[in-house]
Amino acid sequence: MVVDRIKEARYDFYGEQFEQISTEAKEFISALLQKSPEYRMSASQALQHDWITTLLRVSVQDSVSPWPMARIDTARLKAFNARRKWHV
Repeated sequence: MVVDRIKEARYDFYGEQFEQISTEAKEFISALLQKSPEYRMSASQALQHDWITTLLRVSVQDSVSPWPMARIDTARLKAFNARRKWHV
């Protein structure tokens, strides 16, 4: 299960769904998913990460949202939460 793999810090960025994801974005996610808090990126560090600052700089220059497709499929999220409640 994906949640178990993340809890154990076992994940990868292979597969076609990650082909279009930049190296900087993958590094950002990896830094956030560190199992040990001492190695995990803090919120302040995350806001200063190159991937975030580049997104924000480009969006300000182009006057567009840095996350134009940032929509969550709430039906899938509700189903995930319902399943998660039973897997304590």
